[in-house]
Amino acid sequence: PMIEPERLGYVSSVYVQPKWRNRGIGAALLAACVRACEDAEVDAVILWPTPQSRTLYERAGFAVRGDLFERR
Repeated sequence: PMIEPERLGYVSSVYVQPKWRNRGIGAALLAACVRACEDAEVDAVILWPTPQSRTLYERAGFAVRGDLFERR
């Protein structure tokens, strides 16, 4: 609703089918999202994790900020 002085990137969903989990696929998908945001020179990447996905995002450098995760 207002002009933001920062450029923000949003990751709305990273999903790996259960039979393919724990093989690094989610980390690779997330790394591609982060690289795209870095290439676009965003200031922060925002996402809303599920309880199951929190460790994936924490390993990628995201930090808890209230109800969302953020990586700067």
